Amino acid sequence: MKITTNLISYVFYFHQQHSTRMKTRNVHSTCQIIGSSFLGLGMIFIFSHKAEIGKSLFPETLHSYIGTFCFFIIIIQIFSGFEKVENLQRTNTKSRRWHGDLGALLWDCLILALLTGISKTVDYDNLFSLIAEISIIIVWVIVHIQIKKKEEVRTVDDEISSQTSVSMLRSSSNSVEDANSSNILTRNE
Repeated sequence: MKITTNLISYVFYFHQQHSTRMKTRNVHSTCQIIGSSFLGLGMIFIFSHKAEIGKSLFPETLHSYIGTFCFFIIIIQIFSGFEKVENLQRTNTKSRRWHGDLGALLWDCLILALLTGISKTVDYDNLFSLIAEISIIIVWVIVHIQIKKKEEVRTVDDEISSQTSVSMLRSSSNSVEDANSSNILTRNE
């Protein structure tokens, strides 16, 4: 659940007007480190409980297969995220553009793991169980709406940035042409 909270806070924090991308990345990195620490603790508890009751440590259910897949994706995300931030800070180059898309896929898989885990242990006749699962689905939808808004904002920012770059190039080329014209006129006189 900590990773869920981190993702939601990251997506909502991105839309605040006074935040910068670097500040947002720092908040995201910090939250993900904390969430990964809780994930590590959770894995220790799961493995110790399985060992205590004599169950296999290897996945056997749909929930555990999805959870194992998520665990490996999280490890990939950790290393690629650190490398991405390092490249941005060191050389200001964007890399690992798939990191965000993989994060969205991870989010979907984590929600699926959560729902399959709840479905194994919860009685569907219980109103609390129904409310819990509906709440999880609502949060899932809200996060996807926010991700879509973030992509739209990024697209508009990229369009403005490219238009500004083109305008700057045109004005600098016009300045060069004007300078060349005045040099030619000066030579001819």
